[in-house]
Amino acid sequence: MKNLGQKNISALIALFLAITIVTSVDAKSNDSNTPIFEEDLSYLEDVQEYVDAYMEPSPMVFEEAPQTVKVFDAEGNLVLQGMVSELSEEGLKIYRQADYLSSLYNTKYYRLK
Repeated sequence: MKNLGQKNISALIALFLAITIVTSVDAKSNDSNTPIFEEDLSYLEDVQEYVDAYMEPSPMVFEEAPQTVKVFDAEGNLVLQGMVSELSEEGLKIYRQADYLSSLYNTKYYRLK
């Protein structure tokens, strides 16, 4: 019986120490002298306005200009000229066989081997 009383007393003391430690840590974390910083979120409105203005659709409409091609033979003579969409079957065949040289504005230049 005496042993049972000793165990209860030891358990009670351990429990008391645990409660004391937990409450002291909690009290230190809730210290009213600790400065509390409030976030200044007023700049978010300006940022949102800027983003909205940037994301507005542009009134300018970009239309793709018709693509003109010029195909030259090995000697530099013009073999084919026209818009790709309007080339005949024979013209498309020549166009596909040619090697790309360069482009200037809306015209692409090709040369046959």
